[in-house]
Amino acid sequence: MTEPQDPTPNPLIGANPVRVARPASLPAAEARLVVVEASAGTGKTFFLEHRVIDLILAGAELGQILLVTFTDKAVAELRLRIRDLLDRLSRTTVATGVATAVDGAPAWIVDDDARRRLRAAVTAFDHAPIYTIHGFCHRILIEDAFSARRLFDQTQVADEVAFDAAFGALLRERFAYRSPDRDLLAAFLETRTVSGAPRTVDALRALLLGCVRADARLRRPIDPEVIHATFERLVATFGNEATCAAVIASERRWAPAWIARIKEALAWCANDPTPPRQLAAIDQIRDVADKLASRAAKLPADVVAAVRAVASTSSLDEAIAAQMLPAVIARIGADKAEHGQFDYDDMLDLVWAALTGPHRDELAQRLRERAPWAMIDEFQDTDPVQWNIFRTVWMHPDARGLTIVGDPKQAIYGFRGADVETYVAARDEMMRADATRVVLDVNRRSTKPLVTALNQILVGTLGLPMLSGKITYDDPVRASGDVVCDDRRDRCRDRGVARRAAGVARARRGPAVCARSGDGADPREPRERRARGGAARARPAVRAGRAREAVQDPGGGRAGVCARRDRRAARSLRPPARAAHPVLRRALGRADAGGRRARSPPGDRADLRLGAARGAPRLRGAVPPAGRGQPVRRACAGARRRRARADQHVAPDRAPGRGRCTLAQRSPRAGRPAPPVDSRRHQPPRRA
Repeated sequence: MTEPQDPTPNPLIGANPVRVARPASLPAAEARLVVVEASAGTGKTFFLEHRVIDLILAGAELGQILLVTFTDKAVAELRLRIRDLLDRLSRTTVATGVATAVDGAPAWIVDDDARRRLRAAVTAFDHAPIYTIHGFCHRILIEDAFSARRLFDQTQVADEVAFDAAFGALLRERFAYRSPDRDLLAAFLETRTVSGAPRTVDALRALLLGCVRADARLRRPIDPEVIHATFERLVATFGNEATCAAVIASERRWAPAWIARIKEALAWCANDPTPPRQLAAIDQIRDVADKLASRAAKLPADVVAAVRAVASTSSLDEAIAAQMLPAVIARIGADKAEHGQFDYDDMLDLVWAALTGPHRDELAQRLRERAPWAMIDEFQDTDPVQWNIFRTVWMHPDARGLTIVGDPKQAIYGFRGADVETYVAARDEMMRADATRVVLDVNRRSTKPLVTALNQILVGTLGLPMLSGKITYDDPVRASGDVVCDDRRDRCRDRGVARRAAGVARARRGPAVCARSGDGADPREPRERRARGGAARARPAVRAGRAREAVQDPGGGRAGVCARRDRRAARSLRPPARAAHPVLRRALGRADAGGRRARSPPGDRADLRLGAARGAPRLRGAVPPAGRGQPVRRACAGARRRRARADQHVAPDRAPGRGRCTLAQRSPRAGRPAPPVDSRRHQPPRRA
């Protein structure tokens, strides 16, 4: 029976409505501030794409929703998944529903009007504002150049290009002509690296460029008086022979070389005692001073004071950076502003400067009108400048919504300027402003044992959690159960059982005939009897020769080997005896260089190794397949002939008047005669 339906239509529902399942984790579409905390594998991207659908069905347009993520790959994935979901929902009908919702569960009502909105979003998807943070700032600088007080024609350049232009200009105009820049440059070019190579202008460029990129803070400027006092103390201390003798007495092995190095450095700048050259001399003995300072208990007091003064003196590189770097940075900024240029790291600073400039209110209002909703993914990798931009624009009452998604446990980009403390402060500020908190705690990427183990590591035992302070793990995730991983041991055991069953089935269909040609197998015997006898004789060879089965078609005459190693059985059996004659062993070794040498008791006519299948282990005592055993048989026959010729010279026993004779062959084993051999087949041809 079907439930009676209400004949009164709902005026808010259009034609052809379909109930489509709505994720339960989504907050209300009218929620203005949303804080989403999600661990790895809990569906952050899934949440964002369905949040976009929720806003579009609530009346927003796709171009009004700004999505900002961290990397270009994340942008590409977001665009692909959101477009796919929009396209599928726009084609939803009664017959082709997408995850049709059950009664009582959260659902979207997709009618004809909703389909038109979704289809319009698909059509205009190429203009969807989905960017990285730098892509978003680049768009502001281009489209709002007037509010940012920038030129309308702007160019993005690499930071190295702008630095080279500024450094080259200052090197020509200032560093080579004005003091103290000139003295610092001269001292820098006279010093050498640790490897002994001279330092050049390129080395100075690399030093200053590294400081610019690292946003290095200058500790202190150059102080000529401190440098001169330290240098004079070193001269007075190590110029005294009695003091040097006391130092050498405390460390006889290394101290003489250290004293000589200090004196050489001090004598280097004796003729030109300018502060930069004195700094260069101090840098040459800085490592020696550290070694002497570590042995302060054995040294005189004046030596300890001198070497400790070296550690408190700034280096030559630090003095150059303090003197030249401010001028380089100022010249870079002036050149960029004059030519309308900006680099990758300038974008955030320029946008923030525009939002704090004279046109800040106008620019912020324009951004809110252009994108009333903003969603930021991977917000744990933010920094203070980024958060100031988003807070200024979308924490305003006129904004329609701000959603941040992050996980402080995954904040790993501190080396790129990310600050997890900024994320914690932003989250707390939004929560104080009555933000909706959403916790995604269902892991859909890992198995249940793995999730349980990781929770045990992160939560800890006996009240000792791994995470503490502002980064906590208050909501442990649970496994969804959708991911199941089979036990490797079970798979291997099942595979072995299947192989054994397949081997039994093959043996029942056609038993193996692994008989050696000299074992007395009569080809005129019935096929079944030969098969049984061959299988019985080959069973030890199968077990010790690491072959599970040896299958041969009795009627076709071709041997097929289905091999599998059985090391335990091979270890339990004694290895067979080697071939009796050394000539035979060498012949068999040459014939089968890729495998083991054939072994057989004396007199065995064809002790061969069979390899019927390509790549399979060969079986001792089996008849080779057609076309493959010919080289082995020829080699064995040649070995037998050579052995017969050799034995003829040892013990010939020819019967007079008869064409056949018997060779009394000696066996390597004492007291064991060899079988007779037909001498007519092995005698050399007679000369005419």
